[in-house]
Amino acid sequence: MNVDPYFPPFLWTFWLRAASTYNTSSTKPPTPSHLRLNVYDSFTNELSEVLAPPRSCPDSKPQSAFADLLRLPLDRRTLARLHVLQEQLAQFEIKAETAMSVLVNESIRYAKQGTYKIPFNVGQAGDLRKYIAFLHFRNGPLYQRLVEEAQRSSQGESGLREAATGLGDDSVPLSFILEAIMIFLKLTSRHRVANFCIQSGCRPGQKSHEHEHKQDVYAHEDNIYLHELHNLCWQFAEGDLSVGRAEGGDHEYVLSDNPLGMLDESFDALPGTCNVFLPVAPHLAIYVLGDPDPSPPPPPPSSFSPSSSPPPKYVEYIQIFPEAQIDVHLRNAFILHTAPRRLYFASLRSVALSVSSYDEFRRTPGHKDHSRLKQRCRQRYLQETVAKTLVIRDARVIRDAEGLGTGESVVTGVVVVTDLTEEVTLVGPNAVAHGSFSDVWKGMWADPVEHRPRFVALKLLRQIMANNIREKLLQRLSSEVAAWHRLCHRHVAQFLGIYQTPTTLGMVSPWCDNGTVQHFLRNNGTEDRPTILAEIASGVDYLHNFKPVIIHGDLKSGNILIDHEGKPLLTDFGLSMVLDDVAECAKKGSSSLGGSTRWMAPELIFAMAEDDGRSFELTTFSDVYAFASVCLEIFTGALPYPTRQNDVSVTVDVLRGIKPSHGAQLCVRLKDDGRFWEFLNRCWSPNVMERPSMADAVGFMKTVVQLPAD
Repeated sequence: MNVDPYFPPFLWTFWLRAASTYNTSSTKPPTPSHLRLNVYDSFTNELSEVLAPPRSCPDSKPQSAFADLLRLPLDRRTLARLHVLQEQLAQFEIKAETAMSVLVNESIRYAKQGTYKIPFNVGQAGDLRKYIAFLHFRNGPLYQRLVEEAQRSSQGESGLREAATGLGDDSVPLSFILEAIMIFLKLTSRHRVANFCIQSGCRPGQKSHEHEHKQDVYAHEDNIYLHELHNLCWQFAEGDLSVGRAEGGDHEYVLSDNPLGMLDESFDALPGTCNVFLPVAPHLAIYVLGDPDPSPPPPPPSSFSPSSSPPPKYVEYIQIFPEAQIDVHLRNAFILHTAPRRLYFASLRSVALSVSSYDEFRRTPGHKDHSRLKQRCRQRYLQETVAKTLVIRDARVIRDAEGLGTGESVVTGVVVVTDLTEEVTLVGPNAVAHGSFSDVWKGMWADPVEHRPRFVALKLLRQIMANNIREKLLQRLSSEVAAWHRLCHRHVAQFLGIYQTPTTLGMVSPWCDNGTVQHFLRNNGTEDRPTILAEIASGVDYLHNFKPVIIHGDLKSGNILIDHEGKPLLTDFGLSMVLDDVAECAKKGSSSLGGSTRWMAPELIFAMAEDDGRSFELTTFSDVYAFASVCLEIFTGALPYPTRQNDVSVTVDVLRGIKPSHGAQLCVRLKDDGRFWEFLNRCWSPNVMERPSMADAVGFMKTVVQLPAD
């Protein structure tokens, strides 16, 4: 049973209030990006905006902290106690919200004063510590276990009338656990914590066996849940409470479904970690540094009397300090490492930078891939900050692909694309590479997200092809540009924008110093080739499952680049179909796929050979055929049909039914090369229905084992 983390409803008040304002120290007026809160769903890869708490949405209601227990068929006594606990928590959350509001207002009031301390009511400070300790327990693994065991017990597996929890024969009725949580919420000071623990015979980090037969909540101290509550009491009772304030414009905190973040620079925080932070606004986070090995307060002396007691403490001082940009991004990296389903944030740029910061720890065990989140934020940020856009008319846009979640297709009339013509400078007098229908130039672009210059690749359509058909080309190109703009996958090259000249136009994407996959493998012969092919297949599978379906149409090693992390990126998808449509190549007996014959499926070759004026149709099956030829390239280091020198002889071989592997030899050792060749032959089957899907290709490549070189 999966237990969702609890998100305090009142946190929305702080975050939405902060998102509707802007930095008072800035002289610039608020921009649209400061007037909303962004929500990213990692399951659906949707980036949307909210202007009100989710509970205001028709399909979303505020969740009780104990909703999972309320859904169980509990006995009347336990259910009554659960309702009392719910009411008590609601009252306590009002106190926690009040304390948090005072702290937030004071932090904003003295925002320009650097590091300082403010007087804070000791009772409110205790409320904050206690509430954060409760969230630590509620969203931790022990509460998940509590719900699972209560569910099993309620289904009769324990043989008890009342839902019980615990281990072995030391089970404890759920009602006693709930009462322990209620007592925990009533504690207000470390000495009251001591009294609570002394009554049960429990010291910090210890279990008691002295009251095993006591008929109240303290009768089962060996229970893991009671023991956890005891430890939280001691660890957070006098934890160091402070407030961090993010400095530096767009550098802000992120919030997740589980609002508490764990502080551990090794990215290996254990559930019992008592150093936590709670982002209460995009620029503010409350820290509690607990004591991992607390000791009980000394008992009062025997001669203790009220007249000799020290005066009660009513005020403590809370430090508010500016937090450096790198530390803010590190805090966000801790959140990202937990792989939450949803993230909430105001600054798109800050999240993109935080993902980059987290990726610096990619060798950490359990590293998560957040490249899709980074790409989504970069795209939206560029749209909002770029000075110039290109408007392409009469284009169809799928709302779902833009994260609006409506599930409908509508004609918007225009597609707005980022125009980087005035922001990109060409490097060198000549193109660095030439394709069958385009030239690749290297450019320099001042990246507004990372605030640094970066190299980009500009793929410009050959001028002679674009001449006199510019308007028609734009019309046909619009749907492909719009589709690429919405794509978001780790192994699909990111679309940055459009570049225009008086005679042609092109698309801008990140520059890859490692070049094509074949160039990379020639210089890095020990790389795991099956893994690279599995990643390529996952990119093609993503295109085939996109709505509407995208056919790559020109899949070959020359259109697969390797980025700075050694990961493959697909490029040039869909462009071949655009050029065929515009130039009407098929009617002229030619094809824009010149130079790609070696990777073309037989059905495409046969269609080109017909003299009836019909154009060939690219399909997902033809992409599968081409992928097998890419596999051949990567595992042999040679082109398909390696014994043929030109496209004419290749075409003759295709018409004769000869496979692309004819004359090829593996350049690496495989554990079972027979299965590998069998798979390629399935992909090359003349019957398109016998070819596997790209999802099958992903699964197969994950089973291929490359052996070390002799």
